[in-house]
Amino acid sequence: SWTPFHADVFRSYSWSTNICGRKRWLVCYPGEEELLKDRHGRLPYDVTAAELEDVQLYPHASRARRPFEIIQEAGDTIFIPSGWHHQVENLEDTISINHNWGNACNVDIMWKKLQADFEEVKSEISDCREMEGFHKQCQIILKAHSGMDYHEMLQFLITIGLKRCTALGDLLLPSPPSTTEHTLQGSKAEKCQNFEKEYERLRERLDHTTPARLTKSSSELLLSGGLIFELLCLLPVLDSLLKSVPFLNVGALSEKHHGGVLRDTAARLCVVGLKIFEDALQNRIDLKIDLSSYLSLSY
Repeated sequence: SWTPFHADVFRSYSWSTNICGRKRWLVCYPGEEELLKDRHGRLPYDVTAAELEDVQLYPHASRARRPFEIIQEAGDTIFIPSGWHHQVENLEDTISINHNWGNACNVDIMWKKLQADFEEVKSEISDCREMEGFHKQCQIILKAHSGMDYHEMLQFLITIGLKRCTALGDLLLPSPPSTTEHTLQGSKAEKCQNFEKEYERLRERLDHTTPARLTKSSSELLLSGGLIFELLCLLPVLDSLLKSVPFLNVGALSEKHHGGVLRDTAARLCVVGLKIFEDALQNRIDLKIDLSSYLSLSY
């Protein structure tokens, strides 16, 4: 059995561990897939197929570098970076475990991919542009085609952003720990109510915090820096998504509001955190790295 030439869903990262058996991976460098498209803009199913030598059908394939080959043995783990196209062949009976994920380093790639898929959907049914609810219909097709629509992307960012904000708030702001684990449970109405309470608590803590009063250990500064980096990567994507309001359905009104609250609160938290880092550098604090604290953070 084999998997045709592709990049992983949502342009996510992935790893694959062989429990038993052997696999042959063919992996292309980023951007090479553009040269492998046929004259209609479609990717090949098999990058080893003889038809890629047909310059009439694949006019740019001869300029592409050969994909590099990896033979994966039992016990080996393969990591595929975000957006890298590849195909996989099982050379014998094989059992493997695979996992896909996204993080701050590729959330913008995920968003750009979803936008590109949305534009493709609009183009495919452009003859229906004048119909009532055209954009809503595009979102329905987008979800069927890509596995996620704009509304779900917004929910995803809010969920991740809430966890990062509360974790950063607990590190930076003096007061009892947050209750994030309860915020994301219950019915939709309960989630909305808990969301509002959590962010009101964060805003209140921010309003009564003086950065100069805060003294942080090296491990707390390290952990805060990682969370600030993630939020700074998430903010422009969230802002771009919130500007896509016409494409979000009426049922997403609460998420639009929550997204705006998240954006503003995350930005304020980042300002406080960066101020603490500035003070730490000015005071020449020894920033010893303690990875055990970072690894203990639950994602």
